[in-house]
Amino acid sequence: MSLPELTGTEKQVTWANTIRVEFINKIHDVIEESCFDNFDEEEQRAEYRANRTAPIDYLIKRHTDARFWIDNRGSYRSIELIAKEEYKKHVEEVENLGQTLEESVKDETVTVEPEEKMHGGVVKLVIKKGTVRAIYPKDADFMKIVKSKGLKWGGITWGIEIIEYTGTAEDIIAELGNDFLNNGFAVQFPNKQCKDKAVSGDFEPLNDKWIKWSEKRQKLAIEWPGYNDEMYQMAKRLPDAQWRGWMTVPVEYYKEVLDFADINGFSISKKANAKIEEYKAKEAGFEKVNAVKIEQPEDVDKLKEILEKSGAIEDLIDED
Repeated sequence: MSLPELTGTEKQVTWANTIRVEFINKIHDVIEESCFDNFDEEEQRAEYRANRTAPIDYLIKRHTDARFWIDNRGSYRSIELIAKEEYKKHVEEVENLGQTLEESVKDETVTVEPEEKMHGGVVKLVIKKGTVRAIYPKDADFMKIVKSKGLKWGGITWGIEIIEYTGTAEDIIAELGNDFLNNGFAVQFPNKQCKDKAVSGDFEPLNDKWIKWSEKRQKLAIEWPGYNDEMYQMAKRLPDAQWRGWMTVPVEYYKEVLDFADINGFSISKKANAKIEEYKAKEAGFEKVNAVKIEQPEDVDKLKEILEKSGAIEDLIDED
């Protein structure tokens, strides 16, 4: 599930992980049941899911202490109530952000619209405090696009934190803008550079398939989203590959991993690349030798072939 790692003793973490996963599965079932009991339209269900899961997502990110999950075990409702209360405070704290976003938009913003505009208003794309944020009224097409690009609802806007695995803010905005324009939205970009990249398609798309480095396993870790049996089977054929929720492979087989990454469109993280280069340097120092080849005696099959040709085997056959 790509959940945050918990802190505590080994036994506490093991127990808390079980409690947390059980809670997530339970609350998921409850939300889905409520969706189908109370709403007929998928658009309504999607909005309900987003509103109800936002506090849960916020709580899971905040509470990484195993003790919290152990202390609150046994009642998914009490955990959800805690989530709602904490999320409410979070929303109140960021309300000022929503009010000041418009003020933060500078004069260099550029607004463009597609030749066939199909939606009213303007999608505003903003870079703010290490995140890319998208501002637009609730709309099914809009939400479909932002979700597909990994943006999460933060109570005020949809946003994504800029980290190594997301790419640069400019590329994220260009990819979002390109998608919005191709789906009939007018878009306000923070600058001309982002607009030009979006219109020309000259940006690095978001990649959700990565070769990372697992500190815990001290191995290369091959990660991809969702269930993909074909990818699993391909990765499993790599030397000494082991499944740990993702596929791990010892760094000494980096050549095979890099070939796999190239064929399947995986990106290589900075840490993984550094570990590969580190092993290459170590590999370059290996002593090269020319071992003497020991001649092996002829095998039994070869001897049998010689005997058959000489007729010796037939002579040994018992007439009885």
